[in-house]
Amino acid sequence: MTRLFAWLALLVSTHALAADGQSVGLLELYNYYEYSPRLLSAGQPTREQFPAIRAAGVEAVINLAPVTDPGALADEGDVVRGLGMSYRHIPVDWHHPPAADVESFLATMAQFAGKRVL
Repeated sequence: MTRLFAWLALLVSTHALAADGQSVGLLELYNYYEYSPRLLSAGQPTREQFPAIRAAGVEAVINLAPVTDPGALADEGDVVRGLGMSYRHIPVDWHHPPAADVESFLATMAQFAGKRVL
């Protein structure tokens, strides 16, 4: 199922592009990768990194980390929405991801169509 999430992310874009000058702040994110100009991926950002994420043109954040993740921010949704971005939390059990999480991810990606998503 973990591979399915990676495969779905690749399907959304046709090729990977390097980050542009506007995204320099994004390069500081842990495990940052830009699949396309509209689909970005990274590890858990810190509270202080979210303004740079917004400044780089990100319009929506999808958090796939479980609430038990050591770097989880309890108020991440409030932080993200407070900066004017959309937010969706889908806490995936990466050891046994259910099909419902995949469906929720796909529905969220459809909802955020046309937006720059992290």
